[in-house]
Amino acid sequence: MYTEASSNYNALFVLESAVGAGAGYAEFWYHMYGSAMGTLTFDTSSDSGSTWTTQWKLSGNQGDAWLQAGVPFDSATTHVRFSGTTGSNFLSDMAIDDVAVYPAAPSPAPTMSPMPT
Repeated sequence: MYTEASSNYNALFVLESAVGAGAGYAEFWYHMYGSAMGTLTFDTSSDSGSTWTTQWKLSGNQGDAWLQAGVPFDSATTHVRFSGTTGSNFLSDMAIDDVAVYPAAPSPAPTMSPMPT
């Protein structure tokens, strides 16, 4: 997804998708470079999109680089969406790429340390 801000100031762009049962973790790459950068959010819904919960949100210039994010979410989720709101001028293009949704990761086993003697 790419938001073109050249003539779309303070505009909202949305990409939404259903996810399979048991999904609970998303990874994606994002690029948010520009002095008037807006806001990118990742939201989830457990009721097929009737209501949404923001799981990840980032605003402002993040530099001229692709960065990766990993976001855990409730395995009862039925839909996910990305929302990009451009900033106040043309210097607020943003993009996401290589989105992957995985089953909920199991909790790591507790680590044991020996008792001091």
